Amino acid sequence: MTRYEVQKQPKTKWKPRILRVDDSLINLKILEAYLKKLGHNNLMRSIDGKEAHRKVVSAKMPFDLIFMDLAMPICDGFESTELIRKHEKQQSLRTNPAYIVALTSQASEEDQKKAFKSGVDHFVTKPMSLVQLKARLAICEGKYRHEAAEKNVAVSGFVQHYN
Repeated sequence: MTRYEVQKQPKTKWKPRILRVDDSLINLKILEAYLKKLGHNNLMRSIDGKEAHRKVVSAKMPFDLIFMDLAMPICDGFESTELIRKHEKQQSLRTNPAYIVALTSQASEEDQKKAFKSGVDHFVTKPMSLVQLKARLAICEGKYRHEAAEKNVAVSGFVQHYN
């Protein structure tokens, strides 16, 4: 997908709740600008992993997508992801865990393995381009549409069975 193709894409109707986690305010602002350019405005941010975990736990509506920096002080992205995944498992009503994308300048194979082991869904090295962001959003949107379709099929099958 070229830069021109990204620019001419219509703004999305899908409105995910997105949490951006990074200790760099510059990185947070760049990601925010990209997301807004693509039509996403339901954004929150955290400057460290502990704050991100607190926001996930206290959220009235769960986050659909989390962009997680891995190298942060206080609580890194690996630990924060593990805490978030643990919280999601404890929530019996939460059937769709957040889609977590690791954003990092640490691109070693060991870091990737550690990230996936902690519960990350996707791994992207910084800087992330607008094209890469659009691709991650499309994957996440497809995941949620597929899960919603599966739920509709299950419910309609249940209703037909008992009618």
